[in-house]
Amino acid sequence: MSAARSCMSMRSPAMNCRRARRNARSAPSRFPAAASDAGMVIGTSVNGGDGCLPDDMHATISIMLHNVAARRRHDRVRRAMSPYRLGLIGHGTWPSMFTLPGVRANEGVELVAVAGRRLDGAREFASLWEIPDAYDDIDAMLDAAALDGVVIASPPAAHPYAVRAAAARGVDLLCEKPIALDSVLSAATTAAAEPVNALVGFTARWLPRVRQFRDLVRSGRIGRLLHADVDYVHTSASSPDAPWSWRFDRTAEPYGVLSDLGPHALDLVRWTVGEPRRIRAQGEIRIGERRAEGGTLMAVENFDAVQAEIECVDGATARIAVSRVEPSATARMSVTAYGDGGVAHVDFVAAERCWLRAHEDDRIVRWAEPDDFRSQLRAAAAGQISDLVAMRREERRRGDLPEMIDGHRVQVLIDATALSVAHGGPIVLEPHV
Repeated sequence: MSAARSCMSMRSPAMNCRRARRNARSAPSRFPAAASDAGMVIGTSVNGGDGCLPDDMHATISIMLHNVAARRRHDRVRRAMSPYRLGLIGHGTWPSMFTLPGVRANEGVELVAVAGRRLDGAREFASLWEIPDAYDDIDAMLDAAALDGVVIASPPAAHPYAVRAAAARGVDLLCEKPIALDSVLSAATTAAAEPVNALVGFTARWLPRVRQFRDLVRSGRIGRLLHADVDYVHTSASSPDAPWSWRFDRTAEPYGVLSDLGPHALDLVRWTVGEPRRIRAQGEIRIGERRAEGGTLMAVENFDAVQAEIECVDGATARIAVSRVEPSATARMSVTAYGDGGVAHVDFVAAERCWLRAHEDDRIVRWAEPDDFRSQLRAAAAGQISDLVAMRREERRRGDLPEMIDGHRVQVLIDATALSVAHGGPIVLEPHV
């Protein structure tokens, strides 16, 4: 046995700790200064070559570790006590109805600035919600407002620039979906966000009822998952009289409802069923013209409705349906999971339509707590802000939070789905490295 091995084995951890504490109290002040100025080298030849650290070195290490831990505690306390300064890019319907209530549900978070395409619109929004500053320039807001984080809720075409601008200044971000208009841009946007904490607004992951459903499926209550149906079919544009907006503009939203609601459905497949490896899809434009402001008829060139059949890497399958032109009688937002031991269903809107049926007793069980959908959405928005703040203040993250890489992978699936529609055949996806 070597001298170093012998020495280390003979001293118990308790003896070393007591010795370090004793020497830390009497250590000359020159050691911490010398260590911080010149660095530290620890080798087997210290103290006569027996491999043991000298007493004064034990003291130095103890003091340095104590100082590092104290600084980290101080930084956490300072971040926790200081208001979290949040900015907002975009001020449409979603921020008004859900982001703002979500911010106000989080103690210690202040929405201090908003930026929009038009300064008068941003100022009007700021006045309505008592936000101190309004801008029509993203860079000006990021430079002037001393932000900790920013919510990016502008139209998707503006997302990549906003992400790059925020990340370049060290500002954490929550970016609404999709993070870009195609997978080339989403890859670059994901890389740009690497230095900061960045989340993607896949709202379903924060909906309490959907989280409960996923936990139920993963617990094995329906056995091994075989298939899931994911439906996001809305009535928002079901009337031919619904006016033209940027959502019908191919340059602003290339794949229409697939770019709008598709990210939610495809992320739910990844989050609940598994990673897709093969997609076959079909899409259609059901209402070919919309009337713009002033009465001009504009041609709709992106999808009103899309359906896709998906095979996942572990053998499970899924079907997604997304639509913005569904009649009211058949509109729904739901997921049905089929296992080899039963079936489970979650309805986002109605708790009474959430059920589970196990094959062993063939009895339908209602599992969801009563709660209206708007309350669920506000809870989700509050959870998004809470998690963004916690990532900076507490240096922690929950394992299933949707980050930018998830936004990119969903965009790859969107592109593959659109390609399948265009070519009329299946698209096989390369596995992630």
